[in-house]
Amino acid sequence: MDKTQMLERLEQRLSEIQSQYKEPRYIVNKEWIGQICTLIGIPKECIELCVQILSLKPPTRLIWLHMAECTGCSESFLRLDKPGVESLLLEYISLEYHETIMGAVGFGAKKSLHDTLDEDFILVIEGGVSLDENAYFMTSGADSITGEMESKEVASKAKAIFAVGTCSSFGGVQAALPNPTSSVGIDTFLSQKVVNIPGCPPSEANIIGSLIYFILFDELPELDNFNRPLWSYGKNLHDMCERKAKFESGDFVESFDDPHLQDGYCLYKVGCKGPYVANNCPKVKFNAKTSWPVRAGHGCIACSEPNFWDSFGRIEEPLNNVNAYITTRKTLSHLPHIHNIDDETDSNTLILEWQSNAPTKIYIQTTDSAIPQNLLDCSFQAHFPTLLAHLSGKNKLGARLVENYSK
Repeated sequence: MDKTQMLERLEQRLSEIQSQYKEPRYIVNKEWIGQICTLIGIPKECIELCVQILSLKPPTRLIWLHMAECTGCSESFLRLDKPGVESLLLEYISLEYHETIMGAVGFGAKKSLHDTLDEDFILVIEGGVSLDENAYFMTSGADSITGEMESKEVASKAKAIFAVGTCSSFGGVQAALPNPTSSVGIDTFLSQKVVNIPGCPPSEANIIGSLIYFILFDELPELDNFNRPLWSYGKNLHDMCERKAKFESGDFVESFDDPHLQDGYCLYKVGCKGPYVANNCPKVKFNAKTSWPVRAGHGCIACSEPNFWDSFGRIEEPLNNVNAYITTRKTLSHLPHIHNIDDETDSNTLILEWQSNAPTKIYIQTTDSAIPQNLLDCSFQAHFPTLLAHLSGKNKLGARLVENYSK
């Protein structure tokens, strides 16, 4: 949504709430709401509307289910500091069911869950789920229900579903090869739309921001092709990294005892996968914005990407290292030299010529003309010493890059 659409939607939402609730319940922390709005892409012109909506609207009911996971995502959620998580749970969200922090146990806890199913609520699922004949691997609760059954039952009545963490989004570590429990992300088997908030764990800002967006708009945020919110996963992590300048100049840490680690040198050679990752970790950080892994001295492990455990190799080795991959490397087959049209073709044909010893060509061959309509004819040649001299004289970054290359 653009600014105008957001303004219209929030005005409509406020009107709906004002028809039911006349008096504000409490004074909203306007500074915090402003920070959240900035984070999730709501323009400052809409902040006052957001404040009015949250001051009038009763807390949104939330059910948080635990599946196959380590509870790290809950730990991240509980580290919210502004406002404190207790303020969030008393003023904006009513946490009806969360096995880690709720007081009830056994059948009493399950009663709290099933009583909430008759109301409007948001569902958060943390952890992967085992399916079919392996569903018993994820069995929990006083009634010994499988995760697959419980997820389907609760999801069928939820207004919105959020998969918090990489385990619930894509299967996570337990879905890594050989995946003996057949663990999967929850959108694999749920028919409803699921918002994935991956990370191991995701930051508390990404969790809270996604929930507040739905509470304000009563609709899901814009998503990427992996169903991740664009406001938090729409940009490349490497582009926001504080060590990027060192990457550009070719200044790399060679080992974890390298003295240049403290000088902000890039961690790519010791396994950082940042250039391949979509996430906002450098912006929101963790633990009340104190730090994040790359700032602390360890490379990004691409934990918010699908199948990261198998697809991104060993944690502390770069991707271009042939020994970094766990799975068997695929053998590339030879590309066909030229795809030509045959005599039976009766329409225009797009042809690609892709050879190792000739320029790449893309052109249209027509049946009524022997002359192809050339669309692209590209080749690249460079005199390397001239290129280096050009880079060296361009700016300090280029000069440093050439110096490192010469070494």
